[in-house]
Amino acid sequence: MFDLDTEQIFNDNKTTLREASKDKDNEEFMTESTIPVIDFDAVKKEYIKVLRASKSPKSSDALFSDEKECYFIEFKNGNVNGKIQEIRLKMTESLLIFTDIMKTGISFTRENMNYILVYNGTKNISSKAKMTEHLFNNANKEFIPDGLDHLKGFEKLYFKKVSILTKESFDAEFVHKLSH
Repeated sequence: MFDLDTEQIFNDNKTTLREASKDKDNEEFMTESTIPVIDFDAVKKEYIKVLRASKSPKSSDALFSDEKECYFIEFKNGNVNGKIQEIRLKMTESLLIFTDIMKTGISFTRENMNYILVYNGTKNISSKAKMTEHLFNNANKEFIPDGLDHLKGFEKLYFKKVSILTKESFDAEFVHKLSH
């Protein structure tokens, strides 16, 4: 269903999940997975260069697609408190760039596009929240730290699903599923 390879801008900006997850400030990676993805930050740079735009929009780190769905993936290694507005901007501006490149609309992304925010739980969750997360995990329910629940508002509006995962959950739930 998805053939992002038809767009040269995507072909020119391939990388791996590991490289897309790199926190350049701390020289840390959020995943070690070598699954191929599109470096969406690089796509954005090329996109605005062609347009000769003076303002640089925000963008998600990676774009992944399989035969069924597409995924924007944003990695946040540091503290996410106070960055909700920046993440929301990355979600919407990435979506606008994608729909322009693919010549499609929001109704398409609502049916076929997912958004995954991957955060470092050790830098963002209090010990009380860690206990709550443990209880949610045991009940097979998604735990969303305070403040990040606002991002779920984009689910069904712009995206099919919005997931907020620790880097460990991302590897266990998303990467593991793709590797098998």
